[in-house]
Amino acid sequence: MLTIFGALKIELEHLIRKIEVRSIHKEKDIKIYQGIYGEKSIRIIQTGIGPENACRAAELFVDYHNSIHKTKSENPDGEVIVTGFCGAADPGVPVGEIVSYGSIKNIILGEKNDFIEADDIDSSSAVLQKARRDNPFTIVNGATVPMVITEPAQKMNLRERFHIQVIDTETYYILYSIQRLGLPFSCIRVVSDDANSLLPSYFDNFSNKGIALKLTLSILKSMFSKKEFSINRDVFANLKKARASLKEVSNTIISCI
Repeated sequence: MLTIFGALKIELEHLIRKIEVRSIHKEKDIKIYQGIYGEKSIRIIQTGIGPENACRAAELFVDYHNSIHKTKSENPDGEVIVTGFCGAADPGVPVGEIVSYGSIKNIILGEKNDFIEADDIDSSSAVLQKARRDNPFTIVNGATVPMVITEPAQKMNLRERFHIQVIDTETYYILYSIQRLGLPFSCIRVVSDDANSLLPSYFDNFSNKGIALKLTLSILKSMFSKKEFSINRDVFANLKKARASLKEVSNTIISCI
């Protein structure tokens, strides 16, 4: 069985449309789609944004995997792919670029409220290897950070200190849990904001709760501020481009099953 993790419905919508969904299970903010594509079983897990949600979803998957092993009610083995959007920390990685993580660092806030590196793991899987052979993905060093990074200066700091090209807020915590199971895993993401992009203030402490409200307030604010309007215009344009690339990622993942 192939299991695919993504934070938001918008990041998983193309994949969900491609499979025959047999069941949908919801546990708190986590949504799990069980389905098939051809004769292959596929599980899609919508985690929600951020490390806390990613950890909770990954542990739920681990518990389910272990319970299947004990009961032997079905074959639990398979591969795991993390997908969705990421932010560029390197100016050489543009919006819409499809990137494959060669490694993933865990960067956390230290006691002095500065960024420190906590761990580093490599990712590889049969699906990823086939995808890389057939598609010109950019292989990058990624990092999971504790919050959405909104300032270009912060992105530059992370790139220079930790030698990374892209950042997100979930991947490490999912892959760390999967690694303990001995399952092959990988991460294929799409860049939704470049290294020089300034994100709106509502992305600070961003969570999947209240997204609609935050977007609405931001749009209303932009009506009275040229700067906010410009920032939001760029964000929506970048998301549109990134969504188009995510459709290509979905087609690639499905074709490699």
